[in-house]
This record gives sequence, C-alpha cells and structure tokens, in this order.
Amino acid sequence: MDQLLAAAEQNDETAAPAQLIRLQWSLWAQTEDHRSSLESALPRLIAQLARAGDERALANAHLLGVQLNWMLGSSAAANEQARLAAEHARRAGDDGLRSKAIGYFLGGLIAGPESAETMAQELAALESEQLGPYAEAFMQHVRGELARLSGDFPKARRLMRAAIERFLALGINAMAGGCYHQLGPMEVQAGKPERALAALQEGDQILADLGERGFRSTIQSTLAIVHASLGETEAALRAIDLAEQLGDPEDDLTHSMTYLARARLALASGDADAAERCARTAVERASRMDSPVARGDAELELGRVLHAQGNTREAREHAGTALELFTAKGDYPRICQAQAALNGLYDAVL
Repeated sequence: MDQLLAAAEQNDETAAPAQLIRLQWSLWAQTEDHRSSLESALPRLIAQLARAGDERALANAHLLGVQLNWMLGSSAAANEQARLAAEHARRAGDDGLRSKAIGYFLGGLIAGPESAETMAQELAALESEQLGPYAEAFMQHVRGELARLSGDFPKARRLMRAAIERFLALGINAMAGGCYHQLGPMEVQAGKPERALAALQEGDQILADLGERGFRSTIQSTLAIVHASLGETEAALRAIDLAEQLGDPEDDLTHSMTYLARARLALASGDADAAERCARTAVERASRMDSPVARGDAELELGRVLHAQGNTREAREHAGTALELFTAKGDYPRICQAQAALNGLYDAVL
C-alpha cells in the first residue's frame, strides 16, 4: 500500500487524494506518528483540495479534522470541522457522507462546551430533515444525554440503550461501544453502581472484540473510577493500567480520569499527599480540554481530597469551580453533586 500511495503522491492529479488516503490509514492503524502527521499535513491538504474543488474529498478531510480536534481535546473546533464536512458533502450530493458528518457533529455536542439548551436547539433544527439511519442513531444518543442532563434517568437509560441497538444494527460497533461511556456514569448517578459496572464491561467487550483502542481506553478509565469508588482496589488498578496502555500518551481525557481514580485510591489508603498529587494532575490534564464535565469532575475530586485533609477553604474553591462548569453545561445531576460538596457532603459524590 505504501508504494502505491507514494507513486500516486508523485502525480499532480492524484497527489492530494493519495495523501488523504494515507492520513485516513494512519489514523485507522494508529501509527506512531498519526497525530503529528494529521497536525502538519491536514491544513495544507485541505487548501489543495479547496483549490481543486473536490467537494467529496474536502468533506472527508474535514472529518479527519474532527478526529484530530477530538484528540486535541477541542470539541468546539471538532464541531466546526463537522459542520464544514456536512456542507461539502451536501455540495457533493453525497447524502451518506453528510449523514456521517452530522453524526460526528451530534456526538461532539455531548462532550463539548455546548449547554443542554444549545444541544436541544441543534437537535430540534435537525429533526425535521431526513438524515438517514446513521445520523438518527446519533440523534437518539443525544436525546439520551439530554435526558441524563435533566436528571431523568429512566428515560436516559431507555434512549441510550436504543441508540446502542441502532448502532449495532447498522454494524457500527465501535460507536455502539463508545456510547457506554455515557451509559455507565449515568447509572452511577442513578445510584446503580453495579449496573454501571455491567454496562461498562459490556461496552468494553464490544470494543475489545474490534481491537479498538480510543473509546476503550475511556471505558477502562471510567471502570477504574467506579471500581475505586466501590473500594475495589485491585480491579481499579487493573483498569487504570489497561486504560493507560490503550490510550495515547496525549489522550487527556483518559489520563485525567485515571489520575482521578488514582487520587481516590490513594485517599482511601490514607496517603493524602499522593491523593493530592494525583488529583492536581487530573485537574491539569482536564484543563487542556474544553469539556466542562471532564474539567468539573477533576475539580470536584481535588476538592474531595482537600476536604479530607481539612483544607476546607480551598476545597470549597474547587467545588465552586466545578459547580460553575456543571451549571454552564446544564448538567443537573452533577450540579447537585457540586452543591452537596460545597456543603461538605462529599460522601454524596460517588
């Protein structure tokens, strides 16, 4: 394959499409330099394709931009790339590619800084269109997340499960497995940690069967937090190790969560200094992202550690920061957790 692409890259007419294929392959294969290759080559490639007027290739290039910005922790930038991809796919007359781009956009709304109100507005604007089963599965997933954000856990559970079933029916198993990253924490918030473990393990098995690494590292880091919260130290440590093996060293979401789990384990073992170091690292890694939920979770954990040390003033500062982040997202269950933490009731925060 490399020889064929190298030959095509030497031809003026085929150079840009060949480079697009190379970048797509490097991302899929998770080659050692896939992130740096995308960062350096993608802007030039998009400019070349724009000059050539290749709308379909431009759509695919912007979809790579979505994935690059996800890796960089910028959901807002990823969503803008998804919007561009959808527009170029529309111009190309490729409904399937446009549906994929809209699906990426909808998925990005969940992790990104957009509030629940904005998410609902974006969803309503798309619901009148015939977007196909791929985008509809994402729409169902967003409906489930909106129900979770409002605190309606039975509805959230039903809609999230329906989205997973749709993805599986379409053969998009990686996305089905990734959905469990929302379903698992929702079960924790619903007071069902054992159900959360079962759901996360279900999603992990789907991803393991595919040999997938990106979503799976996040699932494992979530498992680590739940195990640590339940006092299951060995299981938590196994999940931490696997998450860090699977995740890219620069995957801030995975590593902020594994450090959060390490902080919780250290605090439970009585090592307050280690707990604080890990919690501060979790906050630092999360701060590189524009996800209010990931950042707020890390701030809340640091507040928990400081509260346990008797540093109630700084603990309240971090709990207050978490409350601001959760309020900006409109995440009612987490708002309640942060308010409880501000009252010193950290035991109410799993």
